[in-house]
Amino acid sequence: MKKLLIALMCIIGTVIIGLGVGFASYWVAFLDREAKPAKFHLADNGFAGSAAKSLLAPVQLDPAIAQVAADVQPCVITIVVETQSGFDAGISLGSGVVFREDDTYFYAVTNAHVLADSIGTYLYTKEGDLVGLSEGAKDEEADLALVRIPKADLPEATVLKPAVIGDSDMLRSGDVVIVVGSPEDIAYQNSVTVGVVSHPSREALFSSRPNSYIQTDAAINPGNSGGGLFTLDGCLVGIISNKFVQTDLERLGFAIPINRTMDKIETLLQK
Repeated sequence: MKKLLIALMCIIGTVIIGLGVGFASYWVAFLDREAKPAKFHLADNGFAGSAAKSLLAPVQLDPAIAQVAADVQPCVITIVVETQSGFDAGISLGSGVVFREDDTYFYAVTNAHVLADSIGTYLYTKEGDLVGLSEGAKDEEADLALVRIPKADLPEATVLKPAVIGDSDMLRSGDVVIVVGSPEDIAYQNSVTVGVVSHPSREALFSSRPNSYIQTDAAINPGNSGGGLFTLDGCLVGIISNKFVQTDLERLGFAIPINRTMDKIETLLQK
């Protein structure tokens, strides 16, 4: 009888201990899941106020870039050029930026090399229409040229506007910039790429000219020539001109500073 009582007590004790362990496990695994304040705060590492905003800036810039890109789209045009060199005829593609308008024309700047050997120059609209352009004066050395877009010939759906001219002398290495142009094919017209100013005043190795260029790591491809380099304020600070094309180099593009461009444009407008 005594042995039976001891065995019964052992069984009861085992059950009680098992229930206790099980309840404790349940509590830890399921019940202690209330949201609690994070133990780590940005302020713990000195990130507070303006510093915290800087930490979050890359995320916050995304909508700003998209908005700027949308705002400057009507400033950038796709240029289709019929070419004739000797017995060779062809079609080439480039970009341009509208910088002025009057009652009759929109005026756009592009690269002189975009219009090389041209026998016909056209604006290609987003709707797929071709509008004849009137070529203006060129400066081969500066690689700049003017085209005029007759307002009367534009389809009703085509919206153009002059770009807001910025100050390229204020650029700094590391400033975020946006390139808008039509690389490679009309299917990619007014493509947007984003990068930084790699250097605001670079003597480019590709050029024998003494002029300096804005160096950027934003992606630039054939057809971007004559397109615009814009700041996050939506201001035009450069005209895309050239890039290195070498297998061992990438994201090394150049733009003519807008301050120098506008000086040349004023001269070209008088010719």
